[in-house]
Amino acid sequence: MKKTALIWLLLALCCAAQPFMNGGLRAQVTNSPFVKKYGIYILGGALGVGGTVAFLVRKAKAKKQEKAEALAVSLEDKQITAVNIITKQVGTMVAPGEKFRFELEAITSSNKFKTYGGGDTPAEDWIVTLDGLTRGTDNYLVVPELENLKGDKVTITAKSKFGNGPTGSVTLQIAKVVRVGLGKLETGVPTGEYIPFKPGIVYSDSSFHDDDAIAKALIVQVSEGTYEKGRLFFGPGHKLLEDGEVKVIITHPTMTDLNRVIVLKQSFGGEFEYDFSGYSGQMGPGQTSANPCQAGRKGADGQNGSQGENVVVEIDVYPTPIDGRRLCIAEIKGSRSGEFYRIFDPATAELKIYAIGGQGGSGSWGQRSGDCTNSNGLQGGDGGDGGDGGDGGDIDVIMTPEANALNPKLELVNHGGYGGDFGPGMSGSSGGNGFSSGGWGQNGQRGNPGSDGPNPDIRVGKVTINIPK
Repeated sequence: MKKTALIWLLLALCCAAQPFMNGGLRAQVTNSPFVKKYGIYILGGALGVGGTVAFLVRKAKAKKQEKAEALAVSLEDKQITAVNIITKQVGTMVAPGEKFRFELEAITSSNKFKTYGGGDTPAEDWIVTLDGLTRGTDNYLVVPELENLKGDKVTITAKSKFGNGPTGSVTLQIAKVVRVGLGKLETGVPTGEYIPFKPGIVYSDSSFHDDDAIAKALIVQVSEGTYEKGRLFFGPGHKLLEDGEVKVIITHPTMTDLNRVIVLKQSFGGEFEYDFSGYSGQMGPGQTSANPCQAGRKGADGQNGSQGENVVVEIDVYPTPIDGRRLCIAEIKGSRSGEFYRIFDPATAELKIYAIGGQGGSGSWGQRSGDCTNSNGLQGGDGGDGGDGGDGGDIDVIMTPEANALNPKLELVNHGGYGGDFGPGMSGSSGGNGFSSGGWGQNGQRGNPGSDGPNPDIRVGKVTINIPK
């Protein structure tokens, strides 16, 4: 009590003496052992004891408020009656290699204190024990891969670190491998096309995994086709079975109960499109503003579209009937794109061949003229002209008499490309004080359309289709 009274007396004397102290005296008071010992500090080089006390009081109040707010959401001093561990993302079953979130919840008679999932209670208030799981970042838990599992269950246990409540626990069943899954693979697949396919594993919780260790070890083989880099291919380069079926054989190096054979029916109907159209011309490049009091230049013209490819289509009857149906095979050759093959049912399929000229590129804006100071403004630049459309390509179809008798459906389109849009004229520059501004430049001209290709020539004759082996 005597020490406290002495400190308050010193504070009063300092406050009373402050107006009479010069800089040297203030420094002497500031550096005195007594002031240093009992925590009276000089702020800003002046003996501001009263301001210092107010500051320390405010700081103490803020710290007290902060501590009260932290205590309000903490598990400390709470009468916890129950602890819940929430795993709603996975329910009660997890798969090997799976990563999932969990949440913690402490229940009192009047409140809930939640950690993760939007809760305010700090994770440091809990003691969490994992059996068969590893901790990821934040509130993620990770199930080991199948080869690293030590049992068929995993357990999460949690309790308050303050020892003021019961222990909560949840046990999750490890899902077992059931079978190989096909993902989105259709049972009817067209020939001559690559089909995305990535097999996976279906677990007992009905979840599908195509990127875990088991799925990555699967080996895929295809009869009458190929499989590489996640794609299946069934094409005329492979001998077709007479019933139109191909087999996808999936095996696992060690888990032989996963081995599976899937029979896929080849599809020969539908619309099959081949586009040999020309490339569109590029837009004319833009321009920066002209120099001061300089007329704007005309915008750049758009590029012309390129001509559509010349295409030759040869159609013959496919040598092997499928399901009693006579099919056709087409070899489609573009002058720039190479060869394509298609086996199709002339009764249910349609071949669509496009050799349209490329569209002309748009002209660019004209250049804005430079501002003037002692004369009238100058006219802005005219817009660039649109590029001309490319000409349509030639389409030449030859089919054998046998194929012609099956009346295959063809759609052949080879019109010229559209002309490019004109470039807009640009505004004129401003004149000097008392002078008028320049006028707008003229719009450019729209590009001319390309010429249509010759009428597609369809004739009956001899064809030679070399089916790739």
